[in-house]
Amino acid sequence: MVASAMAQYRNDNTYKTWNWITNTHLSKIHSLAPDARYFYDDGLWSGDTTGDPRYNDMMVAGFTYGWGTPAGQRVKAYIDRVVAAGGASLPDHWIPFLFLDPSAQAADFNTLPRAFHATGAGLVTMRSDWTGTATWGSFAANRYLSYQGEQDPDAGQIQVYRRGKLLIDAAHTMFSYVGEARMTIFTNTYTIEGRNDPGPYTIANNGQLNYTDACPNPLGTNPIGVKAFVDGSGHAFTSGEFSAAYQNVPQNFPDPCGAVSVNWLSRSVLFVRPGLFAVYDQVKKAPTQPQVQPIMHLWLPNVVPTLVGGDPKKTQLDNGTGGRLQIASVMPAAATVSVVATPRNNTQGPGVNSYHWTATLPLPSASYQNFLTVLRASDTASAFAFPTTTGITGTNANGTLVTGLAAAESATPVAMVFAENGVGSSAVPASLSYAVPSASTQHFVAKLKPATSYVVGSTVNAGTRTVTVTEHAGGTLSDAGGVLVFTL
Repeated sequence: MVASAMAQYRNDNTYKTWNWITNTHLSKIHSLAPDARYFYDDGLWSGDTTGDPRYNDMMVAGFTYGWGTPAGQRVKAYIDRVVAAGGASLPDHWIPFLFLDPSAQAADFNTLPRAFHATGAGLVTMRSDWTGTATWGSFAANRYLSYQGEQDPDAGQIQVYRRGKLLIDAAHTMFSYVGEARMTIFTNTYTIEGRNDPGPYTIANNGQLNYTDACPNPLGTNPIGVKAFVDGSGHAFTSGEFSAAYQNVPQNFPDPCGAVSVNWLSRSVLFVRPGLFAVYDQVKKAPTQPQVQPIMHLWLPNVVPTLVGGDPKKTQLDNGTGGRLQIASVMPAAATVSVVATPRNNTQGPGVNSYHWTATLPLPSASYQNFLTVLRASDTASAFAFPTTTGITGTNANGTLVTGLAAAESATPVAMVFAENGVGSSAVPASLSYAVPSASTQHFVAKLKPATSYVVGSTVNAGTRTVTVTEHAGGTLSDAGGVLVFTL
């Protein structure tokens, strides 16, 4: 409202060009679930613990840019969707009276990209399409911006939605830590158990503090934020680091750089449309704390999941509203996976009744670990049986081969591979190789250098295809997020 008034009455459109103002409506559009009943919520927008979509500020945005402009038409489309879904409370009547033009023409969302990086918030959202039944996912690798109750310590969190919530944020309790419900353990990210950081401030669940974002980690890299993002035709990819979220620092300002329990913690999310996610996590422990134990947490709605073949590494959940999530733990092989019911309570527990999925390595374990988890979102139908996920371990490469997908998803198996230097840092190897069956396969190789030329080689022997990817002039360019896509 302030920017709108300043632009109008000072006759200065500079106020409309500020990054935050121009990106606000786009961020909200992309943060809206396909059926418009849920909004990505960390307390920063809706003011509601369940992520109800709101549109007061969108009306002002449409008014500011003009209802006949592309921005105004996109805003009108957002408002129409939210109102039609019936999931939002009515605004104060004077706001639509002053700012809304009910006769404005709504834009066609299909002209928008299907993934979006809100750079200031460190939030990436991605979807299969703009229909109401699309798969929608999110990834946050965000600096800590608000101590005043509006942001949870949840860097690295992911969520998945299809015909309702599938992978949820079970933690959020607005404005308070009542019941310790906002702790990191209740978000879809990592806790670092057993840490013995020195200093006056610790947290009970070995989770994130997020008081510092400017301090470099011991490897000297930027400690927190989205490092790669691309929206391709058949895929989206994002990668971020958030080791600094676990720094132990005093509650004094300005905060000095504190000790960390991990030297490097990176999460990469490769989304192959329409509903396949590979989540690749790399954790390098600090040498001063060799016994810390990274535990990966995922949270599911309060619907009893199925363990396929009785194996918790193959977890399937039907959310009761037509959506299905299948979770396969591929790496590390030694991880113990458990799925338990977690009721909400008033002393310590999540914000909602839910099921808690964890992947834990025994102690002692190596100082560097990589976790690979496959998430597949689909409709609840027999055609979407649990796929086969086979680990791929090559030279400077880790990944998974996914077979048994429905015809509507892929006509061939899908190989999802991540460049890996084996030491736990962001350095990119100059070449990598891995082996898959010789049958025609679609390959997605991620974590390469962005917009860089690579030569792809292939040899077949006794039904096995060995694929090599080498940085070399005259080859095929990786995309802006460092992903190379090809079929062999």
